[in-house]
Amino acid sequence: MILSWKKLLSSKTLIQRTTEKGQKGRDSFDGRSSFDSDYDRIIFSYPFRRLQDKAQLFPLESNDFVRTRLTHSLEVAALAKSMGISIAKKLSGNEKSYDWQKSYENDLPKVLECSGLVHDLGNPPFGHFGEKVISDNLTKILESLKENLESDNVELLPQQKSDLEKFEGNSQSFRILTHIQCIKDGYGYHMTSALLASIIKYPVDSVKGNVKDSKDVRLHKFGYFFTENETVNKVFENTGLIDCKGNYIRHPLTFILEAADDLAYCAGDIEDGFKKHLFSIEELINCFEEYNKNINDIKIWNLTASLRDIFNDDSYYSEEKKVQNIRIAIQQVMFHSIIKCFFENYDQIMSGSFSKELIEASDVCELRNCLKEITKKYLFSNNEVIAKEILGRKVISELVKLYADGLFNIYEMDGNKKKFIKFDERTMKLISSDYLTVFKKTICCNDSFDNIEINGDNIYYILLLIADQISGMTDNYCLSLYRKLNGI
Repeated sequence: MILSWKKLLSSKTLIQRTTEKGQKGRDSFDGRSSFDSDYDRIIFSYPFRRLQDKAQLFPLESNDFVRTRLTHSLEVAALAKSMGISIAKKLSGNEKSYDWQKSYENDLPKVLECSGLVHDLGNPPFGHFGEKVISDNLTKILESLKENLESDNVELLPQQKSDLEKFEGNSQSFRILTHIQCIKDGYGYHMTSALLASIIKYPVDSVKGNVKDSKDVRLHKFGYFFTENETVNKVFENTGLIDCKGNYIRHPLTFILEAADDLAYCAGDIEDGFKKHLFSIEELINCFEEYNKNINDIKIWNLTASLRDIFNDDSYYSEEKKVQNIRIAIQQVMFHSIIKCFFENYDQIMSGSFSKELIEASDVCELRNCLKEITKKYLFSNNEVIAKEILGRKVISELVKLYADGLFNIYEMDGNKKKFIKFDERTMKLISSDYLTVFKKTICCNDSFDNIEINGDNIYYILLLIADQISGMTDNYCLSLYRKLNGI
């Protein structure tokens, strides 16, 4: 299978935009490309704005310096765009074009910039820890329903069951963009296929994915829920990412996005940790030296020497400025190695056979591993982080239970032994109207949300509605709602 940039950078949308060039509603002076329109729609969207109050590493953080999901996403977008500019320019002079055209030099960086902005849209409150809490609680509710109803009708399809047991923020991002944030139809924000394909890091469903020990990075998690099966197929069809066996192939730009994400948080977490006084510069440099004693990695030795020079330079205005320059030094080293690795493996990437992360396959793999060891030692084990994760588990668990208690009102109709579900009106008022509208259209129920037939599909959709609601909350809103409901 040989990929083509002509398709990979497809501007096709799931439904034709009314603002495309030549369409009614598009001003004749509007010179934006389809990818420029993607950018604008993201920037002005609700889910993107909510990222300002979602934790990157430190939940409910009062220090304005420390990164949120919003500032992290902006940094990923900037790094991804810069990598895209470098890659696009080199591709224009590359004999192995794979249908590359010089006109794509603007499109490729813009797609990467947009994918960097939206890659974390689906992350729940309290960071990645929140994903596990949602999964654990949805699984408990499902087991309880099966036990209490004692009916074969509550059996879910394998993919539906796996979606709930392994709730995934990456899949939720795709769901937000294509399904649950709708204006007047069921196609979300009408994003281009190139953008939508580029954010699917794991081009498999929840049954085939979640193979953590697989040598193929594309199988480590999953990229979409049952509800988006048809949408994903259309997106990959538009971008030419379906092989002869019907399997989905990872978009080449996804490798760049993934690397930009790693680069942003590995270096950014170090800067944030120092700002919160979790370690000194001397301790940081010692960690690099200690890690490198046994592996003798040339990149780490060279970087450590540079960090020593920064540490001993008295011309810096403050220690914070030194750490800022240390972060820049780390990013510069990794940035160039990522681009170099992309072109070293270009043919494999363009044939859909490359199965590693770019950083893993590059000469900065050990540097990335070293940075992760430092964050694990000083940041993830920090008492403040642990305490807030415990708080997050309690808050999210109680809210999931509250919504489940309010939405799963089981009753029998007079003279009819058949059981139905009815939503509690008060609980419905605590759910976004966007999510309720999508749910109603999905199962074709009435405006009162009663007489909902009990079957596996409907139970799955109700539990996914709860996941939509919880994962869409910001950290502070989540905690605030919990306190109000508990009279705190």
